[in-house]
Amino acid sequence: MVTTRAQYGLPDDAVVYCNFNQLYKIDPHTLDMWINILKAVPNSVLWLLRFPAVGEPNVQEFATQKGLEPGRIVFSPVAPKVKYSKLFINGNSLPWCVLLYSVEICGS
Repeated sequence: MVTTRAQYGLPDDAVVYCNFNQLYKIDPHTLDMWINILKAVPNSVLWLLRFPAVGEPNVQEFATQKGLEPGRIVFSPVAPKVKYSKLFINGNSLPWCVLLYSVEICGS
């Protein structure tokens, strides 16, 4: 299985923050914090699941009201977890490996 960022509408060269919870679990305070992080980190996006799809316009409207430019929050349909894990392992995201496989990260 080949999984690429492009399959999910994610830029190849951006920092990708992600949350794979259902949208109803994201409260305004949390979303506001994420928007502030995106504003502070150039070339970064927030990747969320389109689950449920009716929540997407609400998230986009909230982000626009907070001054976040369009395209910084990327939505994709729900897919098996193995697809997401392949994407991040190929992208060498150790924190994701920690969450998915309980691998420890050791600092140098």
